[in-house]
Amino acid sequence: MIRRTVNIFGWNNGGGLSRDIELLREILEAQEWTVFVGCRSRGRKLDQPFVRAAKRLRASTLGRIVVGGARFAPPFDLNIHLQDPQPGYFWLAERNVLIPNQECFQRISTQDLAGFSEVWAKTRLAEKMFLDRGCKTRFLGWTSFDHGASIEGNKERSGALHVAGSSIDKGTDAVLDVWERNPGWPRLRVVRRPVDYAGSVLPWRERESADNIEIITDRVDERTLRRLQNGSALYVCPSEAEGFGHVILEGMSVGAVVITTNAPPMNELVSPDAGLLVEVERSEAKGLGERYFVSHEDLERKVRRALEMSDAERAALGRAARVRYERLDQEFRARIKDALHPIFVESPCERGEPIVRMSEK
Repeated sequence: MIRRTVNIFGWNNGGGLSRDIELLREILEAQEWTVFVGCRSRGRKLDQPFVRAAKRLRASTLGRIVVGGARFAPPFDLNIHLQDPQPGYFWLAERNVLIPNQECFQRISTQDLAGFSEVWAKTRLAEKMFLDRGCKTRFLGWTSFDHGASIEGNKERSGALHVAGSSIDKGTDAVLDVWERNPGWPRLRVVRRPVDYAGSVLPWRERESADNIEIITDRVDERTLRRLQNGSALYVCPSEAEGFGHVILEGMSVGAVVITTNAPPMNELVSPDAGLLVEVERSEAKGLGERYFVSHEDLERKVRRALEMSDAERAALGRAARVRYERLDQEFRARIKDALHPIFVESPCERGEPIVRMSEK
């Protein structure tokens, strides 16, 4: 079998975009694709080894066209641009697709969009936005790594967890406000970093310590994060904006009671029968999308409702969240296989055309 080649452009930011790269690599390699990654670093520039290799390849390819006169088949069958378009590298592949996080786009030019064969949307929200801009758009959905399957045995759950990481869009202030007003509530653990993905100091609000709040500012490794997720009864994530919502889906994967925002795309992931949705008080523009701020009063009501449930009721809601996670994951994997199939069978290799492979150096 001929292995197809794909290049992924992404930002290895240590957060959700890094998870996107890891997920795509895993899925594509399982489907017999050879995967290369052109990563941006914290400084938001493509890694220099990739840039140097691309320049060498382009120089050798142009010489080949002049001397040999043969039709040039690009080195990759597919470029996948995760979030940021890289129009200077469209030539590396016969097809280019964009997988956007709509809330991170300040603007995108019509010319850049015209270079994409398709836009693959993680959410229905993104699907509508790019259809409205005249793009050929395919709804793909998305998934997150299963953080529940790695924990064996009975899961003793207590307290609540809020994971902000390096994002200021997770509704952290709202969560802390309502917990401070309720000193009798169980312990809340808040995982947040002092710097953002680019290394700049984050403007977290200074707070008085509360006996039922523990703020974890050290970077936690994956094993520790999974232990915290699996050990928490409530998973509180009233996100203001999401490109997809890895943190939310991770909470669903561990079968916790997930509390999130009743606005897209958060309520695309958590349905009313698989978690608790908090009403929005106001919104403002963010990129191509909106930033939604939950009502503190309704957040307090939803947390109180979860705390007043019996153990059996919370367990049932957690099971429903887990079932929904599994369904969303399966649907995404089926859709991406369908999206890749025509590219796989129609590549220049199949037509016997010359192809140049990217050096791995």
